[in-house]
Formats: sequence, structure tokens, C-alpha cells
Amino acid sequence: MLNSILKINGIKELSKTQQQNTLGGFIGNCSGYNGPVCFGPVQGCGSCAHYNSLPIEYQACALVHVSCEEFDPL
Repeated sequence: MLNSILKINGIKELSKTQQQNTLGGFIGNCSGYNGPVCFGPVQGCGSCAHYNSLPIEYQACALVHVSCEEFDPL
């Protein structure tokens, strides 16, 4: 049953070896990021405006309070 569902959705099934060799997490490089470690309405953190002005590749390099996220209404 699972195999048929995967095929319908176009999802590739990985072997055990492929699963074990898969690296997860953020795909990017934070070595050039030197900003705050957190953003939001918390003492010692950067502002939400500063977070939203960061390049997209650096936004994943710090913790961010949910109030800083910009949501699109449906």
C-alpha cells in the first residue's frame, strides 16, 4: 500500500543505505553570518525588522520568534 501511495505522489523511495547516508538540516552556509543569534521581542535579540531585512540564506542561521514571521493571509 505504501509503495503505491509513494508512486502516485511521485516520491522516490530510498533504500536503507540511502536513508542512512542522507544528511538533513539546513542546506546553506552560515560561515559568513555574524549577526545576532536570535530575533524577536526578547531582551538581547535583534529586532524583527532586522531579521526581515536579512538575505534569505542568512535567515535560517538564527533563532526567530514567531511574531517576526510575515504571514500571507489566505
